[in-house]
Amino acid sequence: DQEVSDRFKKIFPAQVLKDSVMASSIRKGIESSGLKDKFLVIAGSGHVDFRFGVPERLDRLNLMPRNQTCIVTVRDGAEVEFIENQEFGKVHKFENAYPGDYVFIYDDSLEEHEDGEEVKSEISAAYDKIASTAQ
Repeated sequence: DQEVSDRFKKIFPAQVLKDSVMASSIRKGIESSGLKDKFLVIAGSGHVDFRFGVPERLDRLNLMPRNQTCIVTVRDGAEVEFIENQEFGKVHKFENAYPGDYVFIYDDSLEEHEDGEEVKSEISAAYDKIASTAQ
Protein backbone atom coordinates (compact mmCIF):
# COMPACT_ATOMS: atom_id res chain seq x y z
CA ASP A 1 0.00 0.00 0.00
CA GLN A 2 1.14 3.53 -0.80
CA GLU A 3 1.02 6.64 1.33
CA VAL A 4 -1.23 9.38 -0.03
CA SER A 5 0.79 12.53 -0.71
CA ASP A 6 -0.19 15.90 0.74
CA ARG A 7 -0.47 17.27 -2.80
CA PHE A 8 -2.99 14.58 -3.72
CA LYS A 9 -4.98 15.22 -0.54
CA LYS A 10 -5.24 18.88 -1.54
CA ILE A 11 -6.37 18.28 -5.13
CA PHE A 12 -8.68 15.34 -4.40
CA PRO A 13 -11.81 17.44 -3.60
CA ALA A 14 -11.36 19.40 -6.85
CA GLN A 15 -10.88 16.15 -8.77
CA VAL A 16 -14.10 14.72 -7.34
CA LEU A 17 -15.98 17.92 -8.21
CA LYS A 18 -14.70 17.83 -11.80
CA ASP A 19 -15.66 14.14 -12.10
CA SER A 20 -19.17 14.90 -10.84
CA VAL A 21 -19.67 17.89 -13.16
CA MET A 22 -18.40 15.97 -16.21
CA ALA A 23 -20.61 12.99 -15.38
CA SER A 24 -23.63 15.27 -14.95
CA SER A 25 -23.01 16.93 -18.32
CA ILE A 26 -22.65 13.56 -20.03
CA ARG A 27 -25.79 12.25 -18.29
CA LYS A 28 -27.80 15.23 -19.58
CA GLY A 29 -26.55 14.61 -23.11
CA ILE A 30 -27.38 10.92 -22.98
CA GLU A 31 -30.84 11.53 -21.53
CA SER A 32 -31.68 14.22 -24.09
CA SER A 33 -30.55 12.02 -27.01
CA GLY A 34 -32.49 8.96 -25.89
CA LEU A 35 -29.38 6.88 -26.66
CA LYS A 36 -29.73 7.69 -30.37
CA ASP A 37 -26.38 9.46 -30.43
CA LYS A 38 -22.87 8.24 -29.75
CA PHE A 39 -20.68 10.19 -27.36
CA LEU A 40 -16.94 10.74 -27.28
CA VAL A 41 -15.70 12.09 -23.98
CA ILE A 42 -12.15 13.35 -23.79
CA ALA A 43 -10.88 13.53 -20.23
CA GLY A 44 -7.58 13.14 -18.45
CA SER A 45 -6.55 9.68 -17.34
CA GLY A 46 -7.05 10.69 -13.70
CA HIS A 47 -10.74 11.07 -14.50
CA VAL A 48 -11.26 7.73 -16.32
CA ASP A 49 -8.56 5.15 -15.56
CA PHE A 50 -9.77 1.88 -14.04
CA ARG A 51 -13.37 3.19 -14.55
CA PHE A 52 -12.93 5.48 -11.54
CA GLY A 53 -14.04 9.10 -11.63
CA VAL A 54 -16.44 9.93 -14.46
CA PRO A 55 -17.20 6.34 -15.62
CA GLU A 56 -17.79 5.24 -12.02
CA ARG A 57 -20.45 7.94 -11.59
CA LEU A 58 -22.11 7.16 -14.92
CA ASP A 59 -22.07 3.39 -14.28
CA ARG A 60 -24.07 3.95 -11.07
CA LEU A 61 -26.82 5.66 -13.09
CA ASN A 62 -27.31 2.63 -15.37
CA LEU A 63 -27.89 4.86 -18.38
CA MET A 64 -26.50 2.30 -20.79
CA PRO A 65 -25.03 -1.19 -20.63
CA ARG A 66 -21.31 -1.22 -19.88
CA ASN A 67 -20.69 -3.36 -22.95
CA GLN A 68 -21.70 -0.30 -24.99
CA THR A 69 -18.94 1.82 -23.47
CA CYS A 70 -15.20 1.84 -23.95
CA ILE A 71 -12.32 3.46 -22.07
CA VAL A 72 -9.25 4.29 -24.16
CA THR A 73 -6.32 5.63 -22.19
CA VAL A 74 -2.89 6.72 -23.33
CA ARG A 75 0.61 6.46 -21.92
CA ASP A 76 3.92 7.95 -23.02
CA GLY A 77 6.12 5.02 -24.01
CA ALA A 78 9.14 6.71 -22.44
CA GLU A 79 7.41 6.68 -19.04
CA VAL A 80 6.16 3.09 -18.93
CA GLU A 81 7.69 -0.33 -19.18
CA PHE A 82 5.78 -2.34 -21.73
CA ILE A 83 6.52 -5.97 -22.47
CA GLU A 84 4.52 -7.44 -25.33
CA ASN A 85 2.01 -10.16 -24.36
CA GLN A 86 2.23 -9.19 -20.68
CA GLU A 87 -0.56 -7.72 -18.56
CA PHE A 88 0.08 -4.00 -18.84
CA GLY A 89 -0.87 -1.82 -15.90
CA LYS A 90 -2.92 -4.47 -14.12
CA VAL A 91 -3.90 -3.70 -10.53
CA HIS A 92 -5.31 -6.91 -9.07
CA LYS A 93 -7.15 -5.29 -6.15
CA PHE A 94 -9.33 -3.09 -8.43
CA GLU A 95 -12.59 -4.45 -9.80
CA ASN A 96 -11.56 -3.05 -13.20
CA ALA A 97 -8.00 -4.31 -13.11
CA TYR A 98 -6.73 -2.49 -16.21
CA PRO A 99 -6.44 1.28 -16.77
CA GLY A 100 -8.67 1.05 -19.84
CA ASP A 101 -10.30 -1.31 -22.29
CA TYR A 102 -7.55 -0.18 -24.64
CA VAL A 103 -4.22 1.38 -23.69
CA PHE A 104 -2.50 3.36 -26.44
CA ILE A 105 1.24 3.70 -25.86
CA TYR A 106 2.74 6.49 -27.92
CA ASP A 107 6.23 7.69 -28.74
CA ASP A 108 6.51 11.39 -27.96
CA SER A 109 9.44 12.11 -30.22
CA LEU A 110 8.22 15.14 -32.20
CA GLU A 111 11.35 17.01 -31.14
CA GLU A 112 13.45 14.45 -32.99
CA HIS A 113 11.77 15.17 -36.33
CA GLU A 114 12.49 18.16 -38.55
CA ASP A 115 8.76 18.79 -39.09
CA GLY A 116 7.99 18.68 -35.35
CA GLU A 117 7.61 22.46 -35.06
CA GLU A 118 5.31 22.53 -38.10
CA VAL A 119 3.10 19.82 -36.59
CA LYS A 120 2.98 21.69 -33.26
CA SER A 121 1.92 24.87 -35.09
CA GLU A 122 -0.85 23.02 -36.95
CA ILE A 123 -2.13 21.50 -33.71
CA SER A 124 -2.03 24.88 -31.98
CA ALA A 125 -3.98 26.49 -34.83
CA ALA A 126 -6.59 23.71 -34.70
CA TYR A 127 -7.04 24.19 -30.95
CA ASP A 128 -7.35 27.96 -31.44
CA LYS A 129 -10.04 27.41 -34.07
CA ILE A 130 -12.00 25.09 -31.77
CA ALA A 131 -11.61 27.49 -28.84
CA SER A 132 -13.01 30.35 -30.91
CA THR A 133 -16.32 28.45 -31.24
CA ALA A 134 -16.69 27.91 -27.48
CA GLN A 135 -19.18 30.04 -25.63
